[in-house]
Amino acid sequence: MKKLSFMGFLAICLSQAHAVVCAPPNGAATCDSLVSISLSKLNRPFSIDMLLKVRGELMRISDVYPESWIPYYYQAWLGIQMCLFTGADKDGLMEDCFQQIQFAEKQKGVDLSELYALKAYYYYVLIATNSKVNGPKYYNYVFRECEKSLDINSKNPRALAILYVFKQQMSSFLQAKTDNNLQELQEIMAIFDKEDKNTILPRWGKEILSYVNHK
Repeated sequence: MKKLSFMGFLAICLSQAHAVVCAPPNGAATCDSLVSISLSKLNRPFSIDMLLKVRGELMRISDVYPESWIPYYYQAWLGIQMCLFTGADKDGLMEDCFQQIQFAEKQKGVDLSELYALKAYYYYVLIATNSKVNGPKYYNYVFRECEKSLDINSKNPRALAILYVFKQQMSSFLQAKTDNNLQELQEIMAIFDKEDKNTILPRWGKEILSYVNHK
């Protein structure tokens, strides 16, 4: 399976760094503001040290605001990205990412559609980093989590993108014919384009669509 390119990863980081920092200093608003400030540091020149620093800051934020799902979500997201792009201890780090997803899932107000989409991406990356071992074990999990996400929000572009690309890649791997539906691809891209980028909410995922082989 194709891995995300370095530039694709950088694009993800930059899109998340656009979140507006204008919240008043109280409760959940302060938490979101602190997360936004941490993510904005990814706008600087790329380095693994910066990824580690931002993830560490998010861990401290979740210690102070343990009832907020957003810091846990981004800890998991950044950890998954690090596993994909570095020689980090993939097994240990991915286990930690899954734990952060579980923490987020328990919080009030969590956007479960986004969480299930992230969980689908988690399994997608497990397969991408070791397809021979993890492909047979986890491919059904990708479909399951995408479907759970779309049951809640049928227009979640992250779930739609993962599901679309994964189907294409599975068909290619199995040497089975499948429709590479350009219209479906364009519709998913259009949903991404309509999203408000000035928000702390998840806005990554459009780059995943570039990993489809057009014949």
